[in-house]
Amino acid sequence: MKIFQVCQNSSSGTWQLIIISYWGMFNAGIVISFLGPLLVPISNFFQLKLAQVGFPVVFNSMGFLLATFVLAFFWRIYRARLLLTFSSLFLLLSLVGIVLLHNRLIVVLILLFFVGFSAGILHTGLDSLLSEAFGRARAKYLNILHIFVSLGCLAGPLLVGVILTFSEKWYLVCLLMGLFNLPLPIFFWNKGLYKSTIFSRTREVIDNPRLNKPVSWRLFWPIVFAIFLYVGIESSFASWTPVFLVKARDVSAAIASYSISIFWLAMIGGRWLFSHFFYKADLSRSLIIGAAGGALFIALSFLSKEKSLILLFIACSGLLISYIYPSLLALGGNVFPNSIGFVTGILTAGGFAGSMFFPWLIGPISQAIGLTKGVFIISLLSIGLASILAYFYYFLIKSVS
Repeated sequence: MKIFQVCQNSSSGTWQLIIISYWGMFNAGIVISFLGPLLVPISNFFQLKLAQVGFPVVFNSMGFLLATFVLAFFWRIYRARLLLTFSSLFLLLSLVGIVLLHNRLIVVLILLFFVGFSAGILHTGLDSLLSEAFGRARAKYLNILHIFVSLGCLAGPLLVGVILTFSEKWYLVCLLMGLFNLPLPIFFWNKGLYKSTIFSRTREVIDNPRLNKPVSWRLFWPIVFAIFLYVGIESSFASWTPVFLVKARDVSAAIASYSISIFWLAMIGGRWLFSHFFYKADLSRSLIIGAAGGALFIALSFLSKEKSLILLFIACSGLLISYIYPSLLALGGNVFPNSIGFVTGILTAGGFAGSMFFPWLIGPISQAIGLTKGVFIISLLSIGLASILAYFYYFLIKSVS
């Protein structure tokens, strides 16, 4: 398999687009994380029954998931300007709509669907854009890009906490998010950002016609399954670790919340380290090491009874698994450079499906066998992830290299 890559020198337009992309991903990260802390005030505001409390997250997730499929089939590099501009504009309008129409539950749920849809287009479009723009260096730039997703996930709950400290008006969070997003449509509409970047920066040509049809080829589905497992692990660990600490380790809810902030901080640090020092290493082997190490430290986080050690193991877990998601996207781009939009969209959809399925699954399992045993499902998933990545590397990549 021969890959030819031509890269032009960096320009000011390139770096302007990169910075704006980071800003966009930061906003997408806030959208991903802000609803969890808002569920209680929203349910109190609308006097929801217990079975209805999760509706805001469900509608938001449905929109995000639909967006990944839409982008998978409609992404083209020359449509980047249009997709990024209108997704950021629609995100802004949806957030403002919640502020203005917050008194009707069905309207809020529909607008949350559109918030998720717009953020999904923005998130997946930026992944696709940088993956195409930077060719074989995509692992580096995607890891840097996802540092800002983690920053947004860290900022979202903090933003909610600040607003709720001073006011019971939960919808003011949407107003503040809209202000963060306000300049993005203007910046993304600027044609000058794209001329020196996405149309001429990188070209990859592959002489293997099988790579033009990723769905029909055996290399594609293991990557989809791996990212399905990974995002399920990340979201399950971030969701259930605070519950475990409160109920099984007698930690206060506030300390448990801060503990998961340590997880996100470690994720940020791990992605920064990988993007600066390790991105040129063997990508497949790095993924195996991260998944296997993550399985160990996730298990130790639940086994340890010493609070300081628990925090250390949580940080190590975040550090080791941090680079897996953006690196899996990069791996998909490396294997299928002629179908990056489709591959990125389907991989993101697979990951988001995992984030909806596994956090739910741990609930009934923990109900049946107890929380202290049920949370070990997360570590077992990490072992499964390491296994599928090892299979991918040793039995698939080597067979076609």
